[in-house]
Amino acid sequence: MENVAKMTFDKLKLKVGFGLAVVIYENKLSAEFFKKLSFDQWLQVWKKAPADGEIQKTALEKMKGFEQTFEQWLQVWRNAPAGSESEIQKTALEKMKGSAQTFDQWFRVWEKVPAGSEIEKTALEKMKGSAQTFDQWFRVWEKAPVGSEIQKTALEKMKGLI
Repeated sequence: MENVAKMTFDKLKLKVGFGLAVVIYENKLSAEFFKKLSFDQWLQVWKKAPADGEIQKTALEKMKGFEQTFEQWLQVWRNAPAGSESEIQKTALEKMKGSAQTFDQWFRVWEKVPAGSEIEKTALEKMKGSAQTFDQWFRVWEKAPVGSEIQKTALEKMKGLI
């Protein structure tokens, strides 16, 4: 491999990808360069940065500043290390919670959160408020804890829709 010190950023980006190129070139890039990065570019940087390193923390902070869609934050959630309670997971869940509007979005939040958590309770309440079809209530019933109030409510709603 070529000596990185002699390699331009663009050439390095082609060789290793945008995220890793930014991590490698971090101290050589201007503040203006960083100001122009998009959410997706910051996500690429976050994925390639050393865990808990300054560039990773910066990438997360910059990502928080973007008004992104539920789907984009869901992608961030899926890219977070599995089974961890990392800052990126917490941020993604909060952003998903803030942008979820439909039954399906709330259902997807509910599927991803720990049982008994505040966000789970919020998702359940939002799902109850937005479920309208038999299939939606069936999905709630199927995923709800056996014998729970939400499962009982879902069963009653399904009965009323047949």
